[in-house]
Amino acid sequence: MAPRVLLLSIFFTVGLLARRSAGLELGLQFGVEPQDIVVSRNKPTLLQCSSPTQNVSFHWTLDNKPLSLVNDSRIQLLTNGSLYFRKVYHKRSGQGPSDQGVYRCIIHTTTGALVSQPAHLRFAFMSHEFAGSGRSFSVAEGDPAVLPCSIDSLPTAEITWQQNSQLLPQSHRYILLDNGTLIINQVQKEDEGDYSCTARNSLVNKTRVSDVSRLSVEATTSLSPLEILTPGSFRTNWTLGDNVTLACV
Repeated sequence: MAPRVLLLSIFFTVGLLARRSAGLELGLQFGVEPQDIVVSRNKPTLLQCSSPTQNVSFHWTLDNKPLSLVNDSRIQLLTNGSLYFRKVYHKRSGQGPSDQGVYRCIIHTTTGALVSQPAHLRFAFMSHEFAGSGRSFSVAEGDPAVLPCSIDSLPTAEITWQQNSQLLPQSHRYILLDNGTLIINQVQKEDEGDYSCTARNSLVNKTRVSDVSRLSVEATTSLSPLEILTPGSFRTNWTLGDNVTLACV
């Protein structure tokens, strides 16, 4: 049974693409196509769709299957073609219905149809665990320090850093990467301490604080300058006990 379902899904997908090409040739067009969206569970949501073409009807698909709105008062097809959810459901696989997936809007006329671009509806979340936090780092004074702060979040969490429980001040030496990693350029002795990062996802209204990472700064040692040898004075044979100076040019 599974291969038959897969084959039908492939045929339906190919059919959608063919109908989009044919619809464009017929002069059909969208005013607004649905866009990717990240939502919170049990909240109202709108997938927009409209067309300036006269005398069209609208239909929707979910994961390349026709979306049935019969006996479902929770989802409403608006007169302009948009799809309105009074609240979106998200249940784990096999535990109930879920509105997460790939949606397409289809406009129909008596002469043909036009299929919209795919729109992914996904649910916001934030993981409980950070990756790479709670470690100790030792960096030589003057070198850069790299402190990771990675957490799975949709949308991307807003990251802030603290040093010794105080919000890290603005500095040209601090670089915050998109993945939350903090880079401290030209590390100084006062950079030594305990660092933690805070991640906030406002869409799910959650804030998490990482484990503390310890940064130690080692003082640099001064080296005596090397004697520079000219090619004519360089010796290749040495006797045990000789003092040897190696050139670095």
